[in-house]
Amino acid sequence: MKKKTADKLIKMILESFDFERVHDAMVEDNWTWLHAAGGGVPTIEELQEQAIYSLQEVCFTRGKYFKMSNGGFEAERYKGAITLRFIWESIVADKDWLEGKDFYHNANGSQ
Repeated sequence: MKKKTADKLIKMILESFDFERVHDAMVEDNWTWLHAAGGGVPTIEELQEQAIYSLQEVCFTRGKYFKMSNGGFEAERYKGAITLRFIWESIVADKDWLEGKDFYHNANGSQ
């Protein structure tokens, strides 16, 4: 992706993404980051910095598709579009889990 295009798309996301809502939820749940100031809940500015880093990584990594996640953020690029999400909870269900073969779910007692 060209830098000029990426910069414009990232700017649009940063202007539209509700970082305050994410921050409020993190405060409510006491979701801390080790690399946040004082090892606590990240500030809105730290959330924005992490989002920028993630979006730049997906924009400038080669290939048609790239996704990365860290600190609760998931950034994705596919066919010229970029996406930023904050994932609070996620689960994958598959055939192995139905049949009781999935190690992850059995090991965590959440079957």
